[in-house]
Amino acid sequence: MLTVTDEAVAAINALATGEDVPPGAALRISGAEGDLRLSVAASPESSDTIFNGSGTRIFIEQQAVRAVEGKVLHARTDDTGAVRFTVGPAPS
Repeated sequence: MLTVTDEAVAAINALATGEDVPPGAALRISGAEGDLRLSVAASPESSDTIFNGSGTRIFIEQQAVRAVEGKVLHARTDDTGAVRFTVGPAPS
């Protein structure tokens, strides 16, 4: 499945527990290979796969499951404090 770096776990957990975010919210990955979209969702869609691991929870749209299979979700914070997520190949 998906591997999530420590940096991504920290970023996801910060986003999902923000002041205006409902309890139980999580990061949601949707779209297809080359066009993945990440958002914060209050709850999963009925067809979402729920990833629980690495200390976080992620809702993954059915179409996106194949696009993230065997990949790594990473996050970094830029100089302005904005978080940038990337999904890339797992190191060999």
